[in-house]
Amino acid sequence: MLQWPRPGWLADFVRIGGDDFVVDAFRAEVACLAGGDDLRPRLELLLAESGTGGSVDEILEVWHDIVIDAEALAVVERVRASGLIVGLATNQQSYRGGHMRHVYGIDRHFDHAFYSYEVGHAKPSPAFFGHIVAELGLPAEQVAFVDDAPANVRGARLAGLRAALHRVGDGASGLAADLAGLGVPI
Repeated sequence: MLQWPRPGWLADFVRIGGDDFVVDAFRAEVACLAGGDDLRPRLELLLAESGTGGSVDEILEVWHDIVIDAEALAVVERVRASGLIVGLATNQQSYRGGHMRHVYGIDRHFDHAFYSYEVGHAKPSPAFFGHIVAELGLPAEQVAFVDDAPANVRGARLAGLRAALHRVGDGASGLAADLAGLGVPI
């Protein structure tokens, strides 16, 4: 909800990797979200099987080309300016997570950043949220979480967090409403 792929990414994936590549690439990514596996060799194998001649670097370039929602980050900044601790909790494999961190500088908007590949667990695992709570040193019920995936909201609630489902089409005003609904001052 803070970012999304640039329009046209799907056509680029198909052009580079072939018709079946998208499903296989995202399946390969899921295996890498908790940091236990490396995405690059998985993509190399898929691209070799596709016979398109596409490269991992071409795919990662598309994967990294994201649109950052400046209005949503402004909501985050308002919450942070109110004196509350704000954190990023994101499922990312190491290549995209590193790109978000080092190229887009996304971490500077947060007091804490929890990338699944570094945590060792991915959303919706309650262990992912348990790690966050332990790192923050707060009772789980004092942590508010907003996500656009119902499974991730359920996982956060199972771990004791206050969680709300964000509807992507609602934009930054929807994010503000989601947070306010969880008792976060906006």
